[in-house]
Amino acid sequence: MNSKANYSNQSSSRHQGRKPSIDRIHAPYNFVPLHDDIFEPEWADKVSHDRPLHDGLSGKIDIEIVAHSPVLIGNEHVPGSGNTPGQVHFHKTPDGRYIIPGSSLRGAIRNVLEITTFSRMRFVDNTRMSIRDLAGPTKDVYRKAMVNNVHSGWLQLAGRGSWTLTPCKHVRVKHNELKKYENEFDAPRRASARDRYNRWDRSLEVCFDEEPYKRSKIGVNIGRGNIHGVLVLTGQPGPKKKADFIFYNEKKQKIPVPTASMKDFFFIHSSEDESNTWLVWKDRAMRGERVPVFYVEESGLLAIGMAGMFRLAYKHSIHDVIGHSSAEHLADKGNDLAALIFGYTDQEKGHRNLKGRVSFTPAFAQGKPQQRPQTILFPQLS
Repeated sequence: MNSKANYSNQSSSRHQGRKPSIDRIHAPYNFVPLHDDIFEPEWADKVSHDRPLHDGLSGKIDIEIVAHSPVLIGNEHVPGSGNTPGQVHFHKTPDGRYIIPGSSLRGAIRNVLEITTFSRMRFVDNTRMSIRDLAGPTKDVYRKAMVNNVHSGWLQLAGRGSWTLTPCKHVRVKHNELKKYENEFDAPRRASARDRYNRWDRSLEVCFDEEPYKRSKIGVNIGRGNIHGVLVLTGQPGPKKKADFIFYNEKKQKIPVPTASMKDFFFIHSSEDESNTWLVWKDRAMRGERVPVFYVEESGLLAIGMAGMFRLAYKHSIHDVIGHSSAEHLADKGNDLAALIFGYTDQEKGHRNLKGRVSFTPAFAQGKPQQRPQTILFPQLS
């Protein structure tokens, strides 16, 4: 609020009655830092359901929740098929009333309480965020990991959640070479991979020749060459992109993909927007078909992506970052205020657990809620 007030005062003094024009609005902060210290009440070790507090109180709080934007509390999921998108149905009671389950409310309230009472931030998924930085503050980190280190291969589900990677070679193929072979092939600015595949009318299996180009090679004579390969199309983030890829010379070896590598891959590609190349291959991959991917070997893991310069999982996970701020946040103890109220299982000691002291009943929708069309969750490649 102070930032808004200061901006208004400065604007009025500069424009003297004229309506100011706002070129940009800056967010007041990016991330709220974790507190270094954990608040532990002095009476924490005295809390027990076997020994009620002599001045303890009990009661009931009724709340009303107002939805200022569309809400979806998912329950049943119906997968898509063909050109029919998947759907997630709102949580309902057996008699058809819309509800927000008590467990959802409990989790939301506990998270707020953890923040406001300086409790431990233990219930955080230990994922690794991604970077794709060619000119920003982390460009050196990204370029060091990616430049001249990117390999190609075929990713395939091997059963029971295990995946393998079959390495192969790849060359870049310029779009003007593709247009010589397929006259109708073209794509608008920022076309998605799905759109690009839909615009390609021929088989993806092509023959070509190699030609030296700078420090690598490119594919030429598409449809007339002596080398056989598979055309791999990726999304077009901007008008400067002028090439795609051909995969060829597949190896016989199959490399087991570490579970941690696939966890990073699925998290990074979890976005369901149309520009996500993974959406082109997702359903096919789950049926056991092969997916063309790029990868680099890093710290004993395989970082996998869907483009030549893909989003790379950062070396530090969210838990790493929390630990760098204060390792106490990840300690398996139950003596902070949120744990004392909501309960805990003390895995560190193995024998001390506490049942929560609060319970939440479902929130029932009032009136006649209106359903809205859902965003397409799993678009299919036509």
